[in-house]
Amino acid sequence: DNTPPPLKNSLVIDRLSAVQILPAHDALSKEAADLESQIRQIQDSLDTLQRIQVRSLESALYNKANELQEDISMKRFDLRVAQMHLSAINAQKELFSHKLEASDTCRERKMSSSSTGSMKTKWLKAFKSLKTPPPIKDAEKKNQMYHAVSTVIAM
Repeated sequence: DNTPPPLKNSLVIDRLSAVQILPAHDALSKEAADLESQIRQIQDSLDTLQRIQVRSLESALYNKANELQEDISMKRFDLRVAQMHLSAINAQKELFSHKLEASDTCRERKMSSSSTGSMKTKWLKAFKSLKTPPPIKDAEKKNQMYHAVSTVIAM
């Protein structure tokens, strides 16, 4: 009795949740800006560490260069993590922006001529990409007909 409805591959837009889209989008934008500034800071510190390491190698301070290499590796890791986080935030922002655009437009709208044109080309491309079976030889056609007739007679 309490079985959940079957899941479908579709997006359900709830009017009540639409109120929360704009603040969430704004929060993601702020977080993206913070991450961008953090990435710039990490990149600057990474560049500084690499310059110090080059000077240490020129001065034959190999122990110092090895220690700096550890710091550089950690900074590179931090940079990659921040970049991945930023790309995830940007993907979420893109999803919210599509929802915002959808909520701004009228729900019952006709497709524009440009979108119908692109839809037409999509369908044409899909039909052209379908592969047709190779042509059947006359002997095979006769065999298929024989099998079809014999199957019907056997019933």
